[in-house]
Amino acid sequence: MLKVLLAESAAIAELLSVLDQEVLAMKTCLFAELEPLAERKSSLLATIEMLDRQRMQAATAFNQRSDPEGAALAAAQMGKETAHAWDNLLVLAKRAKACNTRNAAIVYAQLEFTQSALDVLLESPHPFYAANGARMSAGSNRGGLRLSAG
Repeated sequence: MLKVLLAESAAIAELLSVLDQEVLAMKTCLFAELEPLAERKSSLLATIEMLDRQRMQAATAFNQRSDPEGAALAAAQMGKETAHAWDNLLVLAKRAKACNTRNAAIVYAQLEFTQSALDVLLESPHPFYAANGARMSAGSNRGGLRLSAG
């Protein structure tokens, strides 16, 4: 079980790094970096899920339930090093959850901002942009003053 706990902790630590890179990419508008980070995050989450199943199997091998309480009891039965590895895993998992929640809040705030901007720009009585993304002049559909050159 110790080996699984250490591997899971290493994967969560790497996930924390990816989450920090993700928030930096969002804050600095380096959106091209998000796709490879999302792929790495998905891969790490799959690894963590697989290790989690192995940890639950190890707990049941020690006649414990396959839940966090059972894992804690199994880790305690295996000695100080395993119990410490379990405690460390819990700390890392809590940090990863908080970082992922932070990143999700940033994503949803950006989506809300973008939607509000689109609402203003596209649904105003005097649209600024055509459906194809081209800039519309102030009077292009109304015979008024043109603000664009040409």
